[in-house]
Amino acid sequence: QAAREAEKPFAIHAGEVDAADINPALDLDPDLLVHMVHAEEDHLERLADRAIPVAVCPRSNLVTGVGLPPIAELAEQTTVALGTDGAASNNDLDMFGEMRDAAMVGKLAAADASAVPAEAVLRMATQGGARALGVDAGRVEAGAAADLAVVDLAKPHLTPVHDLVSHLVYAARGS
Repeated sequence: QAAREAEKPFAIHAGEVDAADINPALDLDPDLLVHMVHAEEDHLERLADRAIPVAVCPRSNLVTGVGLPPIAELAEQTTVALGTDGAASNNDLDMFGEMRDAAMVGKLAAADASAVPAEAVLRMATQGGARALGVDAGRVEAGAAADLAVVDLAKPHLTPVHDLVSHLVYAARGS
């Protein structure tokens, strides 16, 4: 209620450890759910019905050992954003590291619902995040709001560039 009165988005963590708190969280009609590692079919349907976006934090989920979110299944139902979860989970808040780890986990789990190609990971970290927060950003287009990160492609770890998306996801660093 306080978030709504302050005209701020209301986000809540759910489904991180197990599925028990997902329906109660959905009952609060949040603007954003975080984690959803243990989302089940009925939860996915409720997400789709209410168009509630989800921020997944696979790096944090690896640190805490709770499992990995079913990213592909979530993306079939709603907007999926990539998040860092925060310092409480021993995460360094580096979105480039988050992208790299999300894509790597996806490669290891190719037959798993957590598999996500590099292009989709980059989209989750940019357009997905903007959409999840209701911000008209996440793209480079005339008239759009600009929120940019500059990446020096001349750095040794980024040379040579064969595939820009792969380089951004797998090799770029927040520093």
